Amino acid sequence: MGRPRRVPPRRQDGRRLRVRLRARVTSRRRPMSIRGSWRVSLRIARRDVLRAKGRNLLVVLMIGIPVLLVAGLSLTLRSVEAGDESATLRSLGAAEALVQGHGHQPLVQHPTERWLYDGDEQDDVPWTAGEIAKATNNDLASVQTGRVLLTTEAGGLGVQVRELDLRNKLTKGLAKITDGRAPERANEVLVTAALAERGMGLGGTVRVRDGKAFTVAGIVRVPEDLKGMQLVALPGALLGEDGNPPEYLVGGPPLSWKQVRALNEQGLYLLSRAVLRDPPPTSEIAPKMVERQTSDDSSMLGTNGAIGGIVVLEIVLLAGPAFAVGARRQSRQLALFVVTGGTPKDVRRVVLAQALVLGFATAVLGCAVGVVGFLAARPVIENFYGKAIPDVALDPGDFGMLIGAGVLAALAAALVPAIQTSRQDAVAVLGGRRGELRTKRRWPIAGVVIAAIGVAILVLQGFRKDAENWAVVAGTVALSLGAILIMPAVVGLAGRFAGRLPLPLRLAARDTSRHRSRTVPAVAAIMGTVLTVTAMSVAAFSTLAMEGRDYQPREPMGTLTGFLYGVPNAAAKEAERAVEHELPGREVAVLYEVDPYAAKGRMATLVVPGAGCKGPGFPSCKAIDRVGRLESYSLAVVTPEGVEALLRRKPTAAEAKTLAAGGVLVPVEAALTQRGTAYLQTYLTKDTDGKSRTDTKRLEVPALVFPPITAPFDQKVTYPGVISEQTAERLGLAFTSSRVVVPPGEPAITKVQQARVDEIVGGLVGFTDLYVERGYDHPAGTYLFLLLALIGGLIVLVGTSTSTALALDDAKADFATLAAIGAGPGTRRATAMGQAVVIAVLGVVAGVAVGIVPGIALTYPITAGSAGGHIVDIPWELLGIVAVGVPLLAILGAGVFTRGSLTLVRRAE
Repeated sequence: MGRPRRVPPRRQDGRRLRVRLRARVTSRRRPMSIRGSWRVSLRIARRDVLRAKGRNLLVVLMIGIPVLLVAGLSLTLRSVEAGDESATLRSLGAAEALVQGHGHQPLVQHPTERWLYDGDEQDDVPWTAGEIAKATNNDLASVQTGRVLLTTEAGGLGVQVRELDLRNKLTKGLAKITDGRAPERANEVLVTAALAERGMGLGGTVRVRDGKAFTVAGIVRVPEDLKGMQLVALPGALLGEDGNPPEYLVGGPPLSWKQVRALNEQGLYLLSRAVLRDPPPTSEIAPKMVERQTSDDSSMLGTNGAIGGIVVLEIVLLAGPAFAVGARRQSRQLALFVVTGGTPKDVRRVVLAQALVLGFATAVLGCAVGVVGFLAARPVIENFYGKAIPDVALDPGDFGMLIGAGVLAALAAALVPAIQTSRQDAVAVLGGRRGELRTKRRWPIAGVVIAAIGVAILVLQGFRKDAENWAVVAGTVALSLGAILIMPAVVGLAGRFAGRLPLPLRLAARDTSRHRSRTVPAVAAIMGTVLTVTAMSVAAFSTLAMEGRDYQPREPMGTLTGFLYGVPNAAAKEAERAVEHELPGREVAVLYEVDPYAAKGRMATLVVPGAGCKGPGFPSCKAIDRVGRLESYSLAVVTPEGVEALLRRKPTAAEAKTLAAGGVLVPVEAALTQRGTAYLQTYLTKDTDGKSRTDTKRLEVPALVFPPITAPFDQKVTYPGVISEQTAERLGLAFTSSRVVVPPGEPAITKVQQARVDEIVGGLVGFTDLYVERGYDHPAGTYLFLLLALIGGLIVLVGTSTSTALALDDAKADFATLAAIGAGPGTRRATAMGQAVVIAVLGVVAGVAVGIVPGIALTYPITAGSAGGHIVDIPWELLGIVAVGVPLLAILGAGVFTRGSLTLVRRAE
């Protein structure tokens, strides 16, 4: 009957001639090499990136923001660390060496650290400046530090002092004059900005406690202490013999390690600039110095690896939705590419080439912006750190690894969209139909297996005191990848069981289930963010909980104490009245104790019969150990107001009666006689005719055993004995002030009041150390809470909003159909809110569930070795903000910012 029209004849093997001819034609064409194919793909990707700037902006943000943050943080940490390491070098100023001459005994020193060993015999004869100049044969510049008390309107203010001549070229770099000039006379000083803010500005007067007055010649900036209150004066103007031993900057040629060791033999210690820059080999360093510098950096490397792994994983999860957006909007263009002869491999190369171009350009841009951001924020960082950052530590290796990580993360994020795009039905896409692929069964099964492996690694290797960082990283990555592989099945189940939900939620659930290529990366990004925030917050807040649990208060909560050792009793009384005036309504008491070093007056101790005391009257250490530890080895002397402050409770009637009768409160029953009394032994040492004689008296007084004082940290503290002030005066005892105490009460003492009281008491009695017990208070907890809430909340908000916007854009045709059958504008808004609900709920629930396990694993190496044992503190408030509050904000935003009106389009569009 013949052949149909245009059908070629068959050959004997059954093949048609056209197939053979096509094969011949194809065989004559040279196949494009892999290099040429990638060159074409990169050219297409570059043109597409430049053409669709708005579409690719999302990719830039999702990759660039993490790279920017990591680059800025890395540069900050590197610069701060480099500043700390170079602090010793900067302490030399412009000199070649810094010399200390405390004695003439040969010593052994470390070449780069302030470690020295000067033998068993001590030579207290210090070197003079002339001797050091002769030994080094170079010019010198003296540098001396110390502390003085300034007189203020409120009282006194303790400040640090540095005596050096800034006009000397050797001191260049130690301090910088920001206003005014360097001191030229002994009565001129420089002040830091902190002192200038207290009214001691340029041209003002600074008065020292001993009555000397100094004129402020300028404002100085000390790089090592930007917030401190310091004075800079000429050598010998302020400190004299009250300061620390002076150090000397040495000029001249560089000093080698051989010269340094030769000067060590004479008793000089040197920090040489040449040695600091080129340290000697270990064989030339004393063994005892080498032992001190050994350290193990494996833990730090492991921690950095853990942080780097989490950051790369987070970049991949964040960039995934962005590439899904690009591939989705590019589906028609890629379908035309396939119709005109492109293969699935070519499609994958085009999508991956876009990831390569965008990843490289974004990573470079993120690093550049990170550097600029660090330079802009440098003053703020210096103010927070309290020290100047002298140099910007740009490490090419860090930025190269960061750019490489950004590129690899971009390629990994684009891999799944590339594979799915290469498998799409070109005819269906060109016809306006959605050719979504079904979830393969092996994906969720593989996800369950991988997640189980991750949990096993974390439980078996991470839940231990000696857990390795690799176990935590490997377990976290495996658990995260498993959860991502399971996520498509979870999204599909959400759409399958959405039949009983309200219409907007039903539409949203089924839309997310139908378009899993768009939904799963968004849910995974939210899950990754919440996972990271959960793990980091559990580890961090468990650390803070451990520190708070193991914190040992010095005093009962709300108590103010200030040490007054060696202060005359009259000055202590005046300080007591001043504190009462500054803190109205609060009880103030000064505690005293018998002074064993007084030049006048008798010394007294408690005699414990048969206790085997080493000294006259000292109670047995074993007897005291039965009730706690000794607060002091001297008898406590209390005023009527000081009894409660000492005992940390109101005295009983029997205790008050015993003290009023001239008796003593004893800590152990062994000090009591059968008559209920105790023995006080008083003695007075006199020098007569060059001989020392001790006048000893033993007195029997009423006694009562008082319970040991229970401190807040459950330790028992006590005194060898307690007597009243009247008894001490009657016995002629020499007693001195011990401390000023403000017991707990209302109103609470604020930090402003504490600073003012410190200044007042310092002006009356000299230097003091005021302390208010407020319990464990670590400001890092608040900063960490805000930082994690900000970062986690921002990423969850961006991820939810982006995915919702993409879903609405893809569903224009569906909304057009709904509008045509009578759906109102509220339906579109409600559906948008439903999209946000589905995406956010799936992401945050999975993130919290997955993140708690590695978070608990991170707590073991941190807290398991503490005194109180392992502790886990899950910050539910922070997780509530990130996992509930922020999604609610995104849901409300989707409802508010979604347009109700919609331009009708063709259903096939």
